[in-house]
Amino acid sequence: MRERTKAYVAGLMDAEGCFSIYKPTPKNGKATPYQPRIVMSSVELPLVKWLVETFGGFYTAHRPAKGQVWYQWNINGRSAAPTFLTNILPYLRIKKEEALVLQEFYNLGDKQNPSKRKELMDKIRGMKNRECVTTDTLDGSVENKLTHAYVAGVMDGEGCISAAFTPDNKPMLRIRMGNNYRPLVQMFLDLYGGWFHTQEAHDNTKEFYTWELTGKEKRESFLLQVLPYLITKRPQAKLALELVRLPSSPNRELRKKLCDAIRYLNAPKIQSVLIGDDESAPAEMLMA
Repeated sequence: MRERTKAYVAGLMDAEGCFSIYKPTPKNGKATPYQPRIVMSSVELPLVKWLVETFGGFYTAHRPAKGQVWYQWNINGRSAAPTFLTNILPYLRIKKEEALVLQEFYNLGDKQNPSKRKELMDKIRGMKNRECVTTDTLDGSVENKLTHAYVAGVMDGEGCISAAFTPDNKPMLRIRMGNNYRPLVQMFLDLYGGWFHTQEAHDNTKEFYTWELTGKEKRESFLLQVLPYLITKRPQAKLALELVRLPSSPNRELRKKLCDAIRYLNAPKIQSVLIGDDESAPAEMLMA
């Protein structure tokens, strides 16, 4: 497997994935074993299918009463899940410690050791409430292609490449990424420039940070660097690159055509085309 693939999926898991350990509610008074869990959720069915084909596991479809259909990829089993963790661990930045705890859980193998399993469950749960302190930093090099592969994974998970025409008929391109972990947003800023906005915490929400890239040269450079590694947002990135590279001379019709094409790609998918493909048959059964 290519290192670029591992780095990309690490970015995807840092953005939209989850590593956890849980204990199902006992049934009929019988004790239940602790269960490891590796999942990634997305509205992009092709991406979820690609994960199944590349790493194994299975996916399920979820149809809420309101909103878009979304899919959850699950990987487990005593072989596939540990192999997956080994592949992406070197490239994880945000959830590496959680993945290491899960790896330790899998290393227990057939040993029951309920006290150790509970200890690991409590440990990984405590990591979910990560605090963003100013001393937190994430590594990354703009000269390293694997950094761009990781960033592409984050963009496919939590990024946005959009375009529209303003009320005064001017094209507006936006390249953004949002996350509540400030060091990740800071890494994007350090690598590619731009700026970020902070949305203050309120009610039960955490502070949220949105990175946005502005400027023709910076946008072109960013798109060129991440485009080879993008999966779900590659078509938008190609159109955005074409839009950025247009000469300054007015060409309203072409600009509008490109903006409309990007908007179409970002529109919710027509779910009728997915009839008969609700979910795949599980490739692996969940194992303790």
